[in-house]
Parts: sequence; C-alpha cells; structure tokens
Amino acid sequence: MYHLSDTIAKNKFTDDQDKNVRIAQLQDKQNSLVVVSSHDDGDMKLQREELKRWNTLIDSTFLTRVMDDLTADCLDIVTELWVKSAENDKTIVPVHYEQILDMCNMKQIKNGKAYYRKEDRLKIMERLAALASIFIYVNEDNEIVILNEEDPNETLAYKKQRIRRLFVMDEIIIAKDIDTDKTLGIESMNVTPGNFLSKYLYGSEKLTGLLSKKALEYNSKQQRYHKRLTRYLSWRWRIQQSYQHLTHSYSIGGPKALLQVMEISMNRKPSLIRQVFEKTLDDLMRDQVIQEWKYSPEIDEEKCKGKNWFENYWLKLKVIISPTNELVKLQQELITKKSKQQAPLIIEIEEKPPVIEEKPISILNQETPNSIEFYIEKMNTYKEKNNKSIRELAKEIDISYSTLSRMLSGKRKRLNDDTTNKLDKWIERQEVVNLL
Repeated sequence: MYHLSDTIAKNKFTDDQDKNVRIAQLQDKQNSLVVVSSHDDGDMKLQREELKRWNTLIDSTFLTRVMDDLTADCLDIVTELWVKSAENDKTIVPVHYEQILDMCNMKQIKNGKAYYRKEDRLKIMERLAALASIFIYVNEDNEIVILNEEDPNETLAYKKQRIRRLFVMDEIIIAKDIDTDKTLGIESMNVTPGNFLSKYLYGSEKLTGLLSKKALEYNSKQQRYHKRLTRYLSWRWRIQQSYQHLTHSYSIGGPKALLQVMEISMNRKPSLIRQVFEKTLDDLMRDQVIQEWKYSPEIDEEKCKGKNWFENYWLKLKVIISPTNELVKLQQELITKKSKQQAPLIIEIEEKPPVIEEKPISILNQETPNSIEFYIEKMNTYKEKNNKSIRELAKEIDISYSTLSRMLSGKRKRLNDDTTNKLDKWIERQEVVNLL
C-alpha cells in the first residue's frame, strides 16, 4: 500500500503510447505490478451520455494534474473507511467527499461557523474520480500449455498478465456544474476494494491504528515533506511491528533514503536542504508523530564546514527515529494479542492423542492438506478411476486446461487463492457423491 500511495503522491506515471494510458511500475514480493491510470472504464456501467461526460473529465491532462499527495491521502482515507466497516472482503462501503474533507482537516471557520471552501470540495471530487481510473496489472508466471496430450513436448509458452481494478465502484453520483453541465468529479459512491487490494486490507484493522492521522492533516502543498515522511514511517513501523523494537536508523542520502522519500530537491543549497530536513523532523516531534530523532553517529559541526561537506559527510550520516510511546504500547498489545491467538493451537497439538500409528496411512494422507501435491494426488486418482481426460477434468473443476496441465506435469509449484478454492469445492463435491 505504501508504494502505491507513494507512486500516486509523487506522480510517477509515464505515458504509454501503445495503450494510451499512464503507467507506473511497482514491485511486489511475488509479482511485478503495473499501476495503470486510464479513463477507459467499462465497470462503471454509465449511460452513453454520462460516459461521454466521464471521458471528458478523465482525460490525460486531468490524470497528470491530480496524481499528487492529496490523491494519495484520498486513497488512504477510502481504504481506512473500508477497513473500519468491512464485515468481509466483499463489503460495500459508502464514501462521500465530505467525509474526506473532514478527515483532511479542510474545515474553514467564518463568523463562528464551519464550512468547506468550493475549491477544496472540487479538489476532493476530482481525486475520487482519479482513484476510479486506476487499474492494477499483475504480471504472473509464464504459462506453458500442452497442445497435444499424447505428446507433452508439444507446447505453447506465453506471458500472463491479470488486470485488476483498484476499487470496484457502484452507485456513483457525479457532480456537474449547474450552469454549464460540465462534469466536476465524484460526489459520492459505494466502494469495495478490488480483489488485489482487498487481500491486503481485509482483517487488517491494525493498519488504521498505526496510520498517523496527522499525515492526512498536513497540507499537501506547504507540508508535503511532513506528509511523505509520516506516510513512510507509518509503513515502516507497520511492517516492523512484530519485532521487539521499532526504533531504527535511517540513511539520509542515497537511493531509498529519507531525502529521496521526501523528494527534497537536491538542486537547492546544501545548507537549505539540511535546514528543511531537520525542521521537518522537529515538526513531526512537536506534533507527536515521532517521539524523538537524533543523528547517528552524533553530528560533528566542524565537519559541516568547508568544501564538499555536504556530499562527503552529511549525506552519509543516519538518523535514529523513535516512535511515540502510544505507538509502542499499541505494538506491544498487538504482539500480546497475536501470542494469545496462537496459544490454543499449540496446546491442542500437544494434547492430541497419538493415534496415527494405530491406523494404516494411505498415500493421500501423507500429503499436507492444501499442498499442491495433495491436489495432484487427488486429481490423478480420480482421473484414472473415471478415465477422464485433462480437458474434461479441468472443465469439471472449473479451471483452465493450461493450469491443470501444468499442475499435473509438475511445472506449477504454487496455487493462487482462486484455484485453491475451486479445487476444495471440487473435492467436497466428490465426497458428497461418494456418500450417495
């Protein structure tokens, strides 16, 4: 999620002339991801005239203009609203632009009354429209299809790319100008994360606990360095929350270091870069986003003088950043909660009577349930017993012929959730048939 927000905040999209979209490359632990920002949206089921207005709004100029820190904030808020309300991974949650205005602390006060400025309302409407334009292309394993069952060497190899929506939206209310009928953006919508995003979000209430609300309150223009650094630290602390300590040192200069995270221009005077960097950290400490920070090793002001002090000394330093006491307490609660959840499982395993030796163990039972070998053994046994071809079996299980052929030939080493669910349901059906 952090890398996606960071890509949007810094507008790392580039034009792809072939697809007529703007794309940005991300890296996942298992897959190569491409974020695609496009106005071509077939999922929204708009009427013809509405679709024309939508395409007018989501043009290339619009997408270039609104991919920024505020759009990243909207992404964080929409996901947070969903996580707090989701009863399952398919839950649909209503989102209104005024909810985002409120969470971004955009209220203005005039004559003792709170209100939202027109330009701020329009900004949020536009950002919601921008989120509706984002797709995720997931580059999966290369596919090898056996063309002839009698000759396994006759194959066709090709690359697979799965297209996933970032959000699936419904009941979209588009705001239009009263006088000109010009489409302004999205006022409200029902939203649920797409399959790709929901697997990261559902059941992860801890995200909201570790996400600093201050990141949303910082101004997306004047305080963009504060916002980016806060978002980065929230991400780092979230992935480190199972460790004993959250206090770590961070490099100042170099690739993926803090200056690059904050995207502070290196074309400024060195003394000004240092001043901006230190002031940002001081402000985070003042606002209780962090507990404290310090140079590591302790800075030597004598070395911050003369020629090339910036490149040869300061950029090579690190800073130690400590989370707030509140965050540390939350981390300990999460660790304790996780330990308690695991404890009953351990006791159950220890107390289980050793009856395994009293019964003969079949080949099937030697395989780990839900492992790929378990499914292969099940399918081979069924296939031989019922004289089924691979194509017939694939149709019966409701998976592709190529997926099944790769599994049975040992060329597929892992299964995705969709294939696993279909195999489990197929096995359940066979068990019911055997009972009849």
